[in-house]
Amino acid sequence: MGDGFRRRAGFLYSVPVTPGVVGWLGLNRILGQPGLLLSINPVVGVRHNEVELLVSSLAGNRSDPKTTTFAEPLSYVMPEKQYREWSFRAVEDIPYVLDDLAAAIKDHGLPNMRRWANLSALLEVIQRDGEILEYQARRVPAALALLGRKSEAARSVSMYLERLAGRLSYPEYLKIRACVRPVSGSRTYRRDHPSRR
Repeated sequence: MGDGFRRRAGFLYSVPVTPGVVGWLGLNRILGQPGLLLSINPVVGVRHNEVELLVSSLAGNRSDPKTTTFAEPLSYVMPEKQYREWSFRAVEDIPYVLDDLAAAIKDHGLPNMRRWANLSALLEVIQRDGEILEYQARRVPAALALLGRKSEAARSVSMYLERLAGRLSYPEYLKIRACVRPVSGSRTYRRDHPSRR
């Protein structure tokens, strides 16, 4: 794979973005669909080493170098912002589909990796699109603390613990979180969108 990507394991690739930030590309394969040889659901993301080291340190765990700080299906960072798979219907399709996929990674995946290398931009996208509650529980407080916003980090942790204890409903949690740091451009995902790491 070009553009500086290096295969790490299976269908997982990485690329240096900035010092301390690594871009990730996962090629999730979907088999067994009628009329298709194979479909690929690519996911792009970044690992911000400072965030991950702080998260693992606070959790008392060793940092896993394959953990991503944030990741999204590639199709969601494209202009259409709709779920898409790159599908192979016949052997003859392979070079054309691969060329299209490579162009999408170059034109949309890599620029977003570079944008997410900035910690403030990364925090914003996690708060806006990090649907998985674990992002709010760990990555948001860590990023806030690294940005020097320690009172917001403490509040973020407190809110998550209240939610965990059942004293705060999920809609209330989201409402209060929005008041802590209003984020524009929020969007709702289809409930069946692929899970992120």
